[in-house]
Amino acid sequence: MASPERIQWFSSLKYGMFLHYGIYSSIGRCEWTYWLDDFTVDEYAQLEKNFHPDEGIADEWAQTAKEAGMKYMVLTTRHHDGYCLWNTATQDYNSVKGTPGRDIVAEYVEACRKAGLAVGLYYSVYDWRYKCTWNKKKSAWTEEDAKSAKDFLAMVYAQVRELLTNYGKIDILWFDSTWLPEDTTAEELYQDLIDMARELQPGILMNDRTGVKCDFGTPERAIEPAKDRAWESCLTLDPVSWGHVPYSPSRKTTPNVVHDLMFTLAGGGNLLLNSGPTAKGWLHKGEKQTILEVGEWYKKYAEAFRNITTSPLDDYGSIFSCCGEHVRFIGSDDPCVHYMFTKCWMGTEFWVGRVGTEVESVTLLPDNTPVEFHTNGRNRLILTGLPETAPDPYSTVFKITFKEPAKVYTIPDSERGSL
Repeated sequence: MASPERIQWFSSLKYGMFLHYGIYSSIGRCEWTYWLDDFTVDEYAQLEKNFHPDEGIADEWAQTAKEAGMKYMVLTTRHHDGYCLWNTATQDYNSVKGTPGRDIVAEYVEACRKAGLAVGLYYSVYDWRYKCTWNKKKSAWTEEDAKSAKDFLAMVYAQVRELLTNYGKIDILWFDSTWLPEDTTAEELYQDLIDMARELQPGILMNDRTGVKCDFGTPERAIEPAKDRAWESCLTLDPVSWGHVPYSPSRKTTPNVVHDLMFTLAGGGNLLLNSGPTAKGWLHKGEKQTILEVGEWYKKYAEAFRNITTSPLDDYGSIFSCCGEHVRFIGSDDPCVHYMFTKCWMGTEFWVGRVGTEVESVTLLPDNTPVEFHTNGRNRLILTGLPETAPDPYSTVFKITFKEPAKVYTIPDSERGSL
């Protein structure tokens, strides 16, 4: 495991950009097209002829992330199709020896550093080109399968060594889709890989997708808080695909992402938000606009995100108000100061239930405008004198200061019914 200080540093990053980019991007198909569309190895390799990334794409990625208030990035250096975006010595099937003639990983790392962003490298511990990955039943392996497994693992170790040796300091190594045959433990195959990574890059942070216990969890397409460890939700702007699909019908909107971010941070996690660059490598215009709009909201309420702690008022869940909409709380380094987020609006009066501590003041961010309030004498905080319409179209933010550390009050069941 990384040191507590490094894990705390990772959690302090809060918000990052995930990029799925590879030769699958050149045909506007999702990153699983090799598997979904039944390609052969040779047939899929021909896609590289259409892979022509423009110059300057890495700078656009990094500058967009920086402008949006993100603190780190993670790029797919190699997905399950096996194609490498760097000049690996293990195979010619890469972006330097192939059609692009460029080291995309090097360009990306340099762009991250120029923008002051932490550098993350995604690496898939899977490769559809290898026979062994299609047959996990070791008892049925032929000699050819066994050789495939040996060659696959040798390649994985060699490629990870290259990535952690040739590009200076790497902050995050983000593993995915680990191959694990039957009757084999993750520690048997990958503990040495984890140890090698820590030796090559002291202080590196790694997720747990090899199956070996590491530094943080990565729930995918879900916000699943963990109370006992660092965690990061990886979500994608296009629910159809992680890679670029030109005509996706269901890209997330700015309000969608604001609430993903709000819910993730309220639970104490990081949000790693994915965008699949286009064939030429540029961010999709609509997705870029959403990223920047969310960034404006995020920076507007920077005070609330400066020193995040989980709030007992939030309790990793949601407090329901009118119409079943949600109120979320984020704590701060002052146990008496908490921030309340809501996409719900009730007009000039707003009710907040289950508040078990006396309130000293309430203000409306970002200007800390004082808000009038009173309580019902027990557990309901009532805000009054508010505007008729929500001050923020995405999520309005209140700062609530309590006279003592905040706690939840719940009416005893014995008092809830009287009939």
